Amino acid sequence: MIRGNLLSLRAAGPSGDSIAFVHPAGGSAGGFRRLLPHLPPGPGVLAFEADAQAPEDRCSIGAIAADYLEELALLADPRRTVLVGWSLGGAVAVEMARLSEQAGAAPRTVVLLDSATPALLGVRPRRPAAEIAALFGVAEPDHLPADADDAQILAAVARALEERSPGAGFTPEDLEPYAATYRWHLRAARAEFTARPCAAPTVLVRALDETGWGDAPQDLGWSAVFGRAIPQRWTPGTHHTLLDPAHVVAAAALIEDCIPTECFGG
Repeated sequence: MIRGNLLSLRAAGPSGDSIAFVHPAGGSAGGFRRLLPHLPPGPGVLAFEADAQAPEDRCSIGAIAADYLEELALLADPRRTVLVGWSLGGAVAVEMARLSEQAGAAPRTVVLLDSATPALLGVRPRRPAAEIAALFGVAEPDHLPADADDAQILAAVARALEERSPGAGFTPEDLEPYAATYRWHLRAARAEFTARPCAAPTVLVRALDETGWGDAPQDLGWSAVFGRAIPQRWTPGTHHTLLDPAHVVAAAALIEDCIPTECFGG
């Protein structure tokens, strides 16, 4: 199913190689745009950005992966593509790689940015206030009760955005479509789906300062899915901030280090 979600941030060079980024549950490609100036020249750069109006019958990791792979094939050769998925996007990227391999078009590499298996994503301890605030790049609002509903959270986030950018005029109604996208992807993470391994080289990049994965294993469940140890690297920041301006240069360097050198031939 083609949704028109794939953005071309930079055209591919003569090699035809591309890096395709898959968004986290918030659906935004903003973090990947921040990465762009720090990535080496050569490969094209693509990024998926979610549509708040995505249909309910596509609300699962498997369906998202199938849809996104169909879109990717229109703009890039999957065999010359590195897939990079952040959070929920990592689970989607692994399934995209597996489906592509089934079709005889194995991607070059899969990079998982602080991404857990679908089984862990669906049960990750999370404070909704922190998750929704992170969609808009602000800290979790202070003094919200633990059981605050979405209306209270969005009102608090709107106030935080106004404090950061006086006069911007954000209202809870302005923010609701983004929160709806997040909720849709949270349902997708919790939908019935069995993760299966891909054959492509796969690396897990953990956020060095993240403490919110509870008692999850350090590999966030991936070694059990793959039946082998998955290499792990570490980058500064938390799950939500690893691509913030303070950390994006380090993240870009680490992503480059995980990608085959032939992709940067221009």
